[in-house]
Amino acid sequence: MKKLNAEWHRNNKMPTNPTLEQKLEWHLAHTKYCACRPMTQSLIDEMKKREGLDKK
Repeated sequence: MKKLNAEWHRNNKMPTNPTLEQKLEWHLAHTKYCACRPMTQSLIDEMKKREGLDKK
């Protein structure tokens, strides 16, 4: 795993009781700027599902 980007984490806290949209947005940014751990499979599956909806 990559090194923790502590500054990014300090400035980008996950909201309390986040909606699915907020979780997706936060994790996409996290992957781009920190990537100290992988995204959960359930969020990856949700993004793949949504990508399929865009292609219809």
